[in-house]
Amino acid sequence: MGSRAEPTRAGRRPRPSFPALDEPTVETAGGLRFYRRPPLQSVAGPEVGVPPGARETEPPTDPRIAHLRDRVAAALDTTTTEEVTHG
Repeated sequence: MGSRAEPTRAGRRPRPSFPALDEPTVETAGGLRFYRRPPLQSVAGPEVGVPPGARETEPPTDPRIAHLRDRVAAALDTTTTEEVTHG
């Protein structure tokens, strides 16, 4: 049975991702935070159901990553003739 739980076994599905939600959260005694109405993953596939009326929101972004994303977007932008500087 332990081999079935092994993450490297063939055919293992990737972890599903779901959007950040603008929903109230609750905190456990151990400090874990969960959505009061959590998204639920399908047992038959990778689909994730979001609670009715829940609104998606942008997850908080580390400013260092935001800066890097801006630089990558600028480097990939073919509509400008401006050269991207390294630094």
